[in-house]
Amino acid sequence: MRFLIFRLIAAVAAVTLHEYTKAAASWRLGDNLPKLNGRLTANPLKHLEPLGLLLLMFFGFGWGKPVETSPMFYGNVKKETMLVYTLPFAVNLLVAVMAGFAAYAVYWFGYGSGGAAETAVGLVYGLFYHMAVINAGLAFFNLLPVYPLDGWRVFELFLMTETKTRLKKIHAYMQVLLIVIIVSGLAGLAFNPVIGVLVGFAGEYASLRLFL
Repeated sequence: MRFLIFRLIAAVAAVTLHEYTKAAASWRLGDNLPKLNGRLTANPLKHLEPLGLLLLMFFGFGWGKPVETSPMFYGNVKKETMLVYTLPFAVNLLVAVMAGFAAYAVYWFGYGSGGAAETAVGLVYGLFYHMAVINAGLAFFNLLPVYPLDGWRVFELFLMTETKTRLKKIHAYMQVLLIVIIVSGLAGLAFNPVIGVLVGFAGEYASLRLFL
C-alpha cells in the first residue's frame, strides 16, 4: 500500500510538472493557446491522462495529457518548438537528480536511528526515491519519437508536410505501440540502466558531500 501511495504522489507530481513546464514555455514564447485551454495551471487534474498515469505508476513509464500549442506565434518555429518540447525533459531530469540526492541524504542521516525516527526516515526516503525514479522515467520515455510523446513533436519538425499528413492516420496505432513497449518491458530494458546510473550518481554525490 505504501508503495502505491508513493508511486501515485510521484507520478502525479512528475506529470503535472512536465505538462505545466511545456504550457508555460509555449505561453512565454507568445502562444496563448495553452492558457485558453486551461493548461497554464499547477492543477494536476488538467494535466493527467488516466492510462498514461497508471502505466507510469506501475511500470515507471507513461505520459500526461498532451498540451496543444500554436507554433505560428513563435519567432523561430523550429528552434522554439524544440525548446518547448525538450525543456520538460530537462526539468524532470533535474528533479530526478535532486530527489535522488535528497533520498540518500535522508538515508545517511537517519540510518540506525531506531524506533519511530527510523520509520519516518524510511517513509521520507521512499517518497524521494520514487520521485527520482518516476521523474527520470517520464523524462527519458518522452524522448521517444512516437505520438503523442514530446519526442514525436520534435521529430515532426524534420518531416515533409505530406509525410506528416500520412502519419496522422496511424496516430492511434502509435499509442498502442507505446503500451506494448511499456508492458513488454522494452522501455525498462532500454531506460532502467540509465535511470539506475542517474539515481545512483545522485546518491554517491550525496554521500560525498555529507561525509567528506
